[in-house]
Amino acid sequence: MAPAAVDAAANGVADFRHLALLYDDAPGFVTETGRFVVAALEAREPVLVAVPHEHLTALRAHVADRVGLDLASSAQWFDMAVEGRNPGRILPRVLDAFVTAHPGERLLMVGEPIWPERESAEYAAAVRHEALINLSFVGEPVTVLCPYDRSRLPGSALFDMETTHPEVVSPEGTSTDHAYGDPATTAADALEPFDEPPAGTAVVVVLDRSDLGPMRQVVAALAREAGLDGDRTTDLSLAAHELCMNSLVHAGGPALLRVWALDDEVVCEAHDRGSLGDPLVGRRAVAPGQTDGLGLLLVNELCDLVEVEDVGEGVTTRLHIRLPRPADGG
Repeated sequence: MAPAAVDAAANGVADFRHLALLYDDAPGFVTETGRFVVAALEAREPVLVAVPHEHLTALRAHVADRVGLDLASSAQWFDMAVEGRNPGRILPRVLDAFVTAHPGERLLMVGEPIWPERESAEYAAAVRHEALINLSFVGEPVTVLCPYDRSRLPGSALFDMETTHPEVVSPEGTSTDHAYGDPATTAADALEPFDEPPAGTAVVVVLDRSDLGPMRQVVAALAREAGLDGDRTTDLSLAAHELCMNSLVHAGGPALLRVWALDDEVVCEAHDRGSLGDPLVGRRAVAPGQTDGLGLLLVNELCDLVEVEDVGEGVTTRLHIRLPRPADGG
């Protein structure tokens, strides 16, 4: 029997649904999430699942046991810890790309962007992602289901979960009587003020396009000195270039760029006099023939984490690329 929450028409709600699914342990995750996945697959609806690896393996086996390997394999399965390591990638790379590939079809997308082991530095960006889902698929026949471990996540995360999900499903039933708020406001509230960069941070002022080359050289030199390999140094330099170009083209310039190294990462920050405007910029999959508006999409793709601060005096964007971890052993 299909879960009652899957039957949107019977409940008289809009086509698009964004549900939080509460579970208490690993078996509970498999059982509760599996109900939705099995029901959608049996209805021959396209299904996407993006959850951390441990959950992915168990859920896929559970679903295959109930609907057969062929039908289970028709779903798309992603490791959220890889595809969504930077929460800014999840919408364009995973969810929006899936919707674009299945125009007009009823879809189920399962995504677990917040789990107990997720690094705390990524948390605010993940909350912002959850809020932006509510702006992304309005009017689409899409259900987005987000599992939350209510036994191990802190109370603050469960409160944030309520603010970003119109419906909360648990083994006890479905609730719409909670703190869900306006998605744009919630997404903006998730932007936390930055700490000041460390003393001695390298600073480059990009006044026009002639300054872009020297800026990239500064970023690359510091990244190499910090221990980034050639490919990741190139990634950071390119992301910084895209941010500064975006400042010149869309915010009228100049861009103030700062870059520094920490024990485990290199951080690059660009500030300009612009405003966020469209909260979904950089969060949509590339449309056929699209040639502009790709800068922030590329930045999210290249970096391990992208953070934004908008305090009414311009926009500051921070890019993070992690340093390679030392090999175990002596």
